[in-house]
Amino acid sequence: MYLHFVFTAQPEEKYSIITLINEKLPGELFALTGFVLAFSIAIAWFKDLPDVVGDKVFKIKTFALLYSPQLAFRCGVFMVSIAYVVAIIWAYSTQNWYLLILSFPWHVHSLCKLHKLI
Repeated sequence: MYLHFVFTAQPEEKYSIITLINEKLPGELFALTGFVLAFSIAIAWFKDLPDVVGDKVFKIKTFALLYSPQLAFRCGVFMVSIAYVVAIIWAYSTQNWYLLILSFPWHVHSLCKLHKLI
């Protein structure tokens, strides 16, 4: 949607996709996309954990069934942990201090709560 807005709001300017990525897309968009991608993958793995028996009966090949539910859980926690660590590093490295003040404590707190589950 953001790309559509950029292309339609300024039709007289012609952008290549590389120029658009380098000059027009904010860094927050990349950070959010990566964070949501990691969470989406972890949720896909977590949602299969309660129904391993049903997946086995119906021969549905899920990550938890192919390897083990424990490994699927640990990989999901690892994926979310990496997303939080990257978000913490990104918030710390940005020049926007309001982002650091607002997001850094929340991400550290969430990461600590997440690792109490293991």
